Amino acid sequence: MTATAHSHIGLEGIVHFKLTNSKTGETRQFEFKNLILDSGLNRFAVSGNLITGCILGSSGTTPVVSDTTISNILGSSTTLQASGAGSSNTTVLPYYTSRYWTYRFLEGVATGNISQVAMAYGSVNTIENTYSGLFSLALVRDSNSTPITITKLADEVLDVTYTLRIYVPELDTTGVTDISGVAYNYTVRA
Repeated sequence: MTATAHSHIGLEGIVHFKLTNSKTGETRQFEFKNLILDSGLNRFAVSGNLITGCILGSSGTTPVVSDTTISNILGSSTTLQASGAGSSNTTVLPYYTSRYWTYRFLEGVATGNISQVAMAYGSVNTIENTYSGLFSLALVRDSNSTPITITKLADEVLDVTYTLRIYVPELDTTGVTDISGVAYNYTVRA
């Protein structure tokens, strides 16, 4: 017999852009939070293979959780530079652990005005800029969380790092479940 106990985790996505001029070495960096889409939450629930590529777009349309596409695509990348376990916090609330993926856009790829970024799962075709699903979507933002457009020049390399933080519940979750007609109290603790 299977009994169900409900406890909720939190998810947060953080995008970091690092543009590097290939001639001068000069860098520009931006970091902002994103929107994890309904399709991303569904993917998180069923698959450990969460992120397989990054897609850049020039649309300034504000994302909503039900979005399934990114429009005005400038380019996509499956060139994974690094991935793995990220930082974690196990000493003070809120407790979390994280995982990260860094995708690279070489010189001449996805040049132009970037206003949106999406993290994709499943298949990503960088030639045709197609994908099978989106995990997250965000407007590019400045340090004040104001939507902005950045320009990637033809002589710049862009590294996009996506960090997914997973927060454990801060409080116990309690309830009652029925097992073979008998009610049992339960407590779920992180």
